[in-house]
Amino acid sequence: GLRNLLALARALVSEQGRVTAVIGTAGDREEGALRGLATVAANEADRTIIKDLPHYLRGREPGEMPRIMREAYLAASNGDPELATDERAGFDRAIELSRPGDVVAIMCLEDYNSILEQLDREGEPIS
Repeated sequence: GLRNLLALARALVSEQGRVTAVIGTAGDREEGALRGLATVAANEADRTIIKDLPHYLRGREPGEMPRIMREAYLAASNGDPELATDERAGFDRAIELSRPGDVVAIMCLEDYNSILEQLDREGEPIS
C-alpha cells in the first residue's frame, strides 16, 4: 500500500519538488511489516517522518514502533528520518518543511478527519 501511495505522490510532484512520506502503523503489525514500511519509504520518498501512534499501540510501548522503523530506515538509506510524537505532529512537520511543488503522502489513522478538514480549508487543488 505504501509503495502505491508513494508512486501516486511521485506522479504528482513537480520536477523540482520532493515527496515527503509520513509513516506509521498500528502496533499489532509484525516487526517485519514495520521494517518493510521504513525500507519502502527510505527507497521511494525524498524525506520521511516516522510517527508514533499513541492510540494504536496495541500492546507495544510508546516509541517502540518508531524505533524499529528508524533502525530499518537507517539500514536502507544514508539519511535519517525525523520522528514525530503522533500523527498530527508528523503531518504538521511535513507541511512546515514543504515548498511549492512538493507532495506530502501520509499514512493517516488517528487524525484523519482533522487533517482532511485542514486540507479542505488550506489545500490547493491539483490542476
